[in-house]
Amino acid sequence: MQETVSINGLTLCHKHSDGWVRSTLPDACKSPDKPVPYTNTAYARDLAKGTTTVFSHGGAMNGIKGSEFFRSFGDEPGNGGGVKSGAHLDRATWLSWSPNVFMEGRNVTRLTDRMLLNKGNTISAGGYFTGPVRDKK
Repeated sequence: MQETVSINGLTLCHKHSDGWVRSTLPDACKSPDKPVPYTNTAYARDLAKGTTTVFSHGGAMNGIKGSEFFRSFGDEPGNGGGVKSGAHLDRATWLSWSPNVFMEGRNVTRLTDRMLLNKGNTISAGGYFTGPVRDKK
């Protein structure tokens, strides 16, 4: 979907976007014989706990402080769970958000806001990614 909402000059995170987040550090998970590093990815289409009364992009829930992508992918072989979190294919949660734009009383999440993946087993220092805001031509 084309992005049309800008928050502090950054694209808004919403459930209808093609946005994603990928770990920048390994997601070390207990594989059958030893811990193995995996790359972990989560998608905005799995946004949960977002806005319930403020919508964008044709009725899409928006990301806010406390929301999450309810699952992540990439560590499927590590079925023993993350070395730190003990989790497997678990949620991605926000570490940063807009300091001064709010929806429903909570800070709004945007492009490049950092996230933890697999229930905190790894991080995305590069943050959430999606397309740029479309020019109003």
